[in-house]
Amino acid sequence: MAQMLCQRFQAGQSWRGNDLTAGGYLAADHCAVVALPSERHTNEHVVRHGYAVELRPHGQWFFFHDIAPATAFGRSACMSPECILYGIYRAAHEMLYCAIHEEDERVLHVAGDRIDWIPGEAEHLERFVRGVREEFLNRGDLPPSPTSFRAKSTSSSEPGPAWAAADAFRRGPAIDP
Repeated sequence: MAQMLCQRFQAGQSWRGNDLTAGGYLAADHCAVVALPSERHTNEHVVRHGYAVELRPHGQWFFFHDIAPATAFGRSACMSPECILYGIYRAAHEMLYCAIHEEDERVLHVAGDRIDWIPGEAEHLERFVRGVREEFLNRGDLPPSPTSFRAKSTSSSEPGPAWAAADAFRRGPAIDP
């Protein structure tokens, strides 16, 4: 039997002392880029490469498969007074079914140094926006207008266009690399 993640990593271990609850991670490991685990896709074990975004000062990790949404997320978070710094790192998200605990366990492998001020950042942000726009058009929705996000006084609990737009944003766009 392969070694379980809980046997390889101490629960709550995070190389930057970050809270792991946002991603539901058992641990956040730091390694060299060349030491990232190989990608894998089986029923019990999945390893995906992508990017980890760290938000400070509270220290949370978020994983993205593509640099475009990672860049948009980090840049947007820094516009909030709750976030004073963000960092983007190459990463691997590993999920392995634990036969001991009978549940999936997740570890974030964060590699190398911060790459948040990357060349071509504007192009990544533009690609992200194009992906969001394509998502709306593919669903048959119109892209939201600036007025869609203004608070409306209504007694209806039915979500309006602003909620639909926010829901699509949370799910994330389908972005081609």
